[in-house]
Amino acid sequence: MTKKSVSIGSRVLVETFGRNYRFQIVDSMKADPTDGKISGESPIGKALLGHGRSEKVKVNLFSGESVYYKIVRVY
Repeated sequence: MTKKSVSIGSRVLVETFGRNYRFQIVDSMKADPTDGKISGESPIGKALLGHGRSEKVKVNLFSGESVYYKIVRVY
């Protein structure tokens, strides 16, 4: 079985600070964060691209802080 990695169009379940979040990675024209659609150019989208299940990724926020997200599922 090959590891599926996050790409544009992927739906992703991630975990951070004990909470789960679902995102769909889309191009910037289709982004709608209130609907869980985030751009591949956003800090979270950019950090998730190319990574797969069980990986922890570091997200550098606009504020200068960093947050780690664990990829639970890519579908």
